Amino acid sequence: MKGKSRDKVIVELKSVYADESPSRATIYMWFNYFQSGKTSVFVEKSPGRFNEIDEKITESLKEIVENERKITTRKLIARINVSKGTLHTLLTSLVIRKLCSRFVPRFLTAEMQDRIAAEKI
Repeated sequence: MKGKSRDKVIVELKSVYADESPSRATIYMWFNYFQSGKTSVFVEKSPGRFNEIDEKITESLKEIVENERKITTRKLIARINVSKGTLHTLLTSLVIRKLCSRFVPRFLTAEMQDRIAAEKI
């Protein structure tokens, strides 16, 4: 940014940091980096896949499985708009498995909860 050459920067860094100064190759790499238009030394976040699954997706999956037990995985993938692997991960995390062509959740439905509450009375 000051308009100095690579060699002048190397001399200045060696005078300030002595043996702790970066190598010539590192300084050349920095020059190329900043000449390409970059202004920040911090790594920019690159676009990519999501690291976390949206809670809205898990809630919609749970609701769909509760209402339609005979839905296929292909239809689930299309409806929720996730990959096959992500769907498998979601189903595993929700402890839902496919049994005899039906999704069987490991949580109590509202009907089961009502029946258990009625038995306790």
